[in-house]
Amino acid sequence: MRKSLWIGLALLVVSGAPVVYADSFTPTFTCTINCTTPPTALDVTFPSPTMIVGFGSLTYPSFSLDSSNLPGDQYQWTSISVSLPLFEFANIFSVKDVTRNTSSVVEEIAPSFVIGANGSLTFTPVTAPEPSSVTLMLAGVGLVLVMRKRIGRRLPQAS
Repeated sequence: MRKSLWIGLALLVVSGAPVVYADSFTPTFTCTINCTTPPTALDVTFPSPTMIVGFGSLTYPSFSLDSSNLPGDQYQWTSISVSLPLFEFANIFSVKDVTRNTSSVVEEIAPSFVIGANGSLTFTPVTAPEPSSVTLMLAGVGLVLVMRKRIGRRLPQAS
């Protein structure tokens, strides 16, 4: 029985921990033409991220990207305003995935307009605190030692 515990411990040390990617990303907008401040959005998750984009005095709620879009793709955003009757404007905000050639568009009718602008969009992974490999390994060694002590004293084992 003790031999199998040591074999299990050796396998635990040799196998290591798998690489895990964060599933939450921060959208970062940069301006290329005609904007003093770039658009903003809260963190999103892939696939099919839905963003609430703020640009100028407008907010574009429920802005969704295509389900095939990935965080590492190249994106370009564009914002234009079209004059409507009764002093209203159709403010159109679009994001194009250059890598996959897909586009997402949202329109907001408002009494104010946004000057035509464009730029690029990137997604940066949000760092999440995770236990280190050493901490997990020490916890495993501690559990093996506790079980070994229980086996030596002939105490009941968990099943």
